[in-house]
Amino acid sequence: MPVEGETSVEVLKRIGAFALAAPTISEVDFLKTFGSLAQGPRAWPERFACTAVDAESGAFKVWSAADEIPLARAVASSCCVPGIFPPIEISGRRWMDGGMRSSTSADLAAAYERVLVVAVVAGGSGDPRLALLNARLERERAKIDECGGASEVITPDDASLEAFGSNLMNASRRAEIAEAGWAQGRREAERLAPFWN
Repeated sequence: MPVEGETSVEVLKRIGAFALAAPTISEVDFLKTFGSLAQGPRAWPERFACTAVDAESGAFKVWSAADEIPLARAVASSCCVPGIFPPIEISGRRWMDGGMRSSTSADLAAAYERVLVVAVVAGGSGDPRLALLNARLERERAKIDECGGASEVITPDDASLEAFGSNLMNASRRAEIAEAGWAQGRREAERLAPFWN
């Protein structure tokens, strides 16, 4: 990814080519990991949207109920990390994690008056990749400001980072992560109460 500016379509196409060629579990097996979400048609939650990138063209997509596609496929396409999970087929195209364009996509909320960004991988140490993600998030927040909105950000606190461990894809830590997130959420609710008033 580039150090400055937006991730170009050409970069996304290169990432997509890697994703399409990488040996991973099958799409069917990946979809099974979504449990009940993948079992039969499910209604889209009101106003829910998720993002993906076309693995061949590099085009960015925001999925919503208006697309009339299965919720499980949209969610799976939105979190299939290249090289770890397979791109997901939707309407004859293969889609990969929207996080390849942006890990937060906060700029999509630029038309809103108040925006709360939950940035799972932003913030923290001197890792240059985190600095890059933080810089991108600040550019996205600037777009919210330009449209007259305001934003606040929640990043993982030390207890949440410890619960995550070094592998964010480790599903065996879900209970610990949920507990840490719940505890942090209660503290953040107090901090953010004035933001909503």
